Amino acid sequence: MTMNKTVLQLFLISSLVLSYSVQAEEPNPSGGCFSALETNPELQTINNKVSLSGASGQTLEMLSNDKKPTPIERVALAKWDAYRQPCIKIDQEWSQANLPANINVIRERLTNSFKALLADLYSGKISYGQFAKTRQLNADTAKSDAVNVNEQNKSAIALEQQRQQQLNQQAAQAEAQQRSQNNALATQMILNNKPYQAPAPYQMPPLQAPTPIRAPTNTNCRMVGNVMNCTSY
Repeated sequence: MTMNKTVLQLFLISSLVLSYSVQAEEPNPSGGCFSALETNPELQTINNKVSLSGASGQTLEMLSNDKKPTPIERVALAKWDAYRQPCIKIDQEWSQANLPANINVIRERLTNSFKALLADLYSGKISYGQFAKTRQLNADTAKSDAVNVNEQNKSAIALEQQRQQQLNQQAAQAEAQQRSQNNALATQMILNNKPYQAPAPYQMPPLQAPTPIRAPTNTNCRMVGNVMNCTSY
């Protein structure tokens, strides 16, 4: 179970890392969809009042325009919103497939804020200039938030990889210890299976006869001429 959990963690980490490389290798296809709105004949009434493709295309005139939409322009604004929906869908599908979830939250929030902002412009609550400035502010905020979250994601990946290395080292040490214990147990089992050899019986050392005790003797000696005679009894 531990090994399966480890493999799953590594797979999740690899998937998150892969999302960043995919983002760099596969450009967002919704960009072409949004750019095509610039040449849409039904939107030319508002083409010089709003940036039809994105906030980065807003001009100084758009940012300073204090006019509010006319009835004809309101019709064009409604069509602009309708033509944007397929592009938004393409963008969301690509983002969900290639970006982390917390980045997608920021992108989704930006989409919703744009919808609310366009509704205020359509209803005449704000001018074109107010629309453009707030649109740019929302885009800049989303970009900053995405950068911060992206750094947090990278830090989280680095910490998880470090933790995973520690877990792998601990697992390797535990495996080596278990293998050593298994070898010791196997050796003990082999020794226990040897035939039983009884110890040799104890043998008493041979008895030695006691040395006989000799009785004390007396010796008398006397000179007979030049010869000494001794008698023991």
